Amino acid sequence: MKKKIVILASNISSINIFLKKLILSFNYELIDIHIISDSIPDKDKLGNTNYHKTNFVRNISIISDIKNLFQTFFLFRSIKPDLSISITPKAGLVNSIVSIFFKNKSLHIFTGQVWYNKKGIFKIFLKYIDLIIFYLVKNIFADSQSQINFLFKEGFKSKNIKLILNGSICGVDIEKFKTNKNVKYDFKKSNFVDTKYLVIGYIGRLNSDKGINLLLDAFKKLSYNNKNLLLILVGKDENNYVNLINEAYSDLNIKYYNFTNNPEKFYQIFDIFCIPSYREGFGLSALEASASSLPVVASNIVGLKDSILNNITGKLFKVGDIQDLISSLDFFIYDKQARLKFGANGRQRVKDQFKDIDVIADLKKSIIKILN
Repeated sequence: MKKKIVILASNISSINIFLKKLILSFNYELIDIHIISDSIPDKDKLGNTNYHKTNFVRNISIISDIKNLFQTFFLFRSIKPDLSISITPKAGLVNSIVSIFFKNKSLHIFTGQVWYNKKGIFKIFLKYIDLIIFYLVKNIFADSQSQINFLFKEGFKSKNIKLILNGSICGVDIEKFKTNKNVKYDFKKSNFVDTKYLVIGYIGRLNSDKGINLLLDAFKKLSYNNKNLLLILVGKDENNYVNLINEAYSDLNIKYYNFTNNPEKFYQIFDIFCIPSYREGFGLSALEASASSLPVVASNIVGLKDSILNNITGKLFKVGDIQDLISSLDFFIYDKQARLKFGANGRQRVKDQFKDIDVIADLKKSIIKILN
């Protein structure tokens, strides 16, 4: 008889980004996979996976959240899963509650804490959601060692939190993420960008938690002394940054591109990758940049300190400190040999510790062990 696995996430993009290869690695003759999320893809469905749409919404919405809880309850009753796996906080909370009623095995993967940089009552509220998940879900994994250390200090102590191999959920495809000088040249030519421009790049969601305001202000100051800089931002604009760039930074060399399913092409365009986040779970984009032989400048926070080796694969700057960010970017802007050396170090580290086939194999092995 087939084993049944339910995978829950607040948004389908989280499934596609982090769990696609894991899902495709399962033997569908032995295991039925069911995905519960906010939408069902029109195309590019994963194998023979079963999709179920519920009222998952990203932000807190009492009515939608209650509907989602009941919808998931009835789906569990119909599917009768042997194991339920969740990523994202809201999916973890639903998983922890519904699994109590059906007594199925459960697993949640922490990929960062939304309350990490919050304050006051709201931080306490969000933290207690993670604590509920922690105590109710039977198996807890995390995608970075520094995140595990942080959780332990914050009182998450009663059970073991398993690190997925050396960190990350899905690792990096080193054949997909690599350098390609022709792509960089063709991009500059087709976009009328002078070949002398040095490109600083960012890929990810555009919101305040990602430090986009800090990056824009730092780039503005850097551009005073160097007119041959180009900043490229790639990702979903969640806080209306496009209008801000057009109004307050219109005199700067900044290009914006919406969410892409082919981020590897953009890494090939960049000379330096920057991720100035205020919170992260691990920082997969930093690893992808390293695999693409780019030096990485990132804030020194939980998660990112695992994906970057300071002064070896990149520079970690004090979170929120614009002068430290500028200094770190300057180091690579004016030293080509440093860019090449740090980039080469980063690619070798990804090869040694974060190849996708190794990370996925470790996670799959743990899941099969729990399932059996």
